[in-house]
Amino acid sequence: MHKPTRGHCEPSVTQATDTPATIPRIPYPRKPCVMPDDVQAPRRPPTRDARTDPPFDAHAGARPVARAAVPSGEPLRGRATVPPDAHAGGAASNASAAAQTRTRTLAQTQTRAQTQRQPQTATPPPPLPTPAGAEPPIEPIDTGDLRALFSRCGWFKALAPGHQALVVAQSHAEHRDAGDWVARRQAPSEYWIGVHRGLVKLAIYNASGRGCTFSGVPSGGWFGEGSVIKRELRKYDVIAIQRSLVLFVPTTTFHALLGSSLPFTGFVIRQLNNRMGEFIASIQNSRLLDVNARVAQSLAQLFNPDLYPDTGATLAISQEELGMLVGVSRQRINQALQHLERLGVLSVAYNQITVVDLPGLAAFGMEQI
Repeated sequence: MHKPTRGHCEPSVTQATDTPATIPRIPYPRKPCVMPDDVQAPRRPPTRDARTDPPFDAHAGARPVARAAVPSGEPLRGRATVPPDAHAGGAASNASAAAQTRTRTLAQTQTRAQTQRQPQTATPPPPLPTPAGAEPPIEPIDTGDLRALFSRCGWFKALAPGHQALVVAQSHAEHRDAGDWVARRQAPSEYWIGVHRGLVKLAIYNASGRGCTFSGVPSGGWFGEGSVIKRELRKYDVIAIQRSLVLFVPTTTFHALLGSSLPFTGFVIRQLNNRMGEFIASIQNSRLLDVNARVAQSLAQLFNPDLYPDTGATLAISQEELGMLVGVSRQRINQALQHLERLGVLSVAYNQITVVDLPGLAAFGMEQI
């Protein structure tokens, strides 16, 4: 019996004898592609004959590039021979399109250069119409209105007529929109500042954007007397939280009243005493009280009749604005106000807070100290 030699074994039963070409393939069913009726297939540009059509140079436009001629009877290797007149129309159309594109690009470049050289004489667009319910435009405040504004201040009514005339003659009032600067930190304290209407905050910010709010000053409040007395740079920024009408008394006028008016001197002493107590309370509240108690104490400070005599039972302030004063988010302010409202010390409406029990509001959370 003949045995196969080593390396020449016949294929066994378990060895695969089928090649990939002999394996039957079952094609997958293809879904027809539905296309809109108005969509046309892109037209393929005519094939250029390398033997008869000169190559197109993009930088030289339609000018042909010189190349070695190919005998007409000898076909190019790897390509079929095409008659010379088969693509004459295609080459001409390509050259014409390239010339048009080059001309249009040159015209656009010249137009853009002329536009840049011409001076800008376009008129600005007309101002947008003022929506219904918007506040009227800011009007300059004359001397008569300025006296009426100062007449609502308790310290002004206690002055002698000559001192009142001095204040009206040298002071002025300005409007500030929400987010505007009233005074800047590290700037000279040129004015003693009061809020006739609105709400401002005293705060500082570092280079990284972190801030610290010292106090909020509502209508009827005056601040900055410490820096004005010492004639030093202001220690904090003053920013309007609401649209506010701010009164500015010059430093020279302040010192003139301080040296010649006994009622004004007494007012400044009481003002400094109340302001010191407010700052001490703010520090202890921020370090020892929880959020609900901090919100209650911040509201109670805004209703202090000694510092802010014009604040009534209702304070026009939104939850977002109150969050700027307390230093917490609007959502957390909402939770704290709901808790205080359930206790019956205040009531909350849209953009306003009404204090029902001021002693109860001021005493809330003080057991934590």
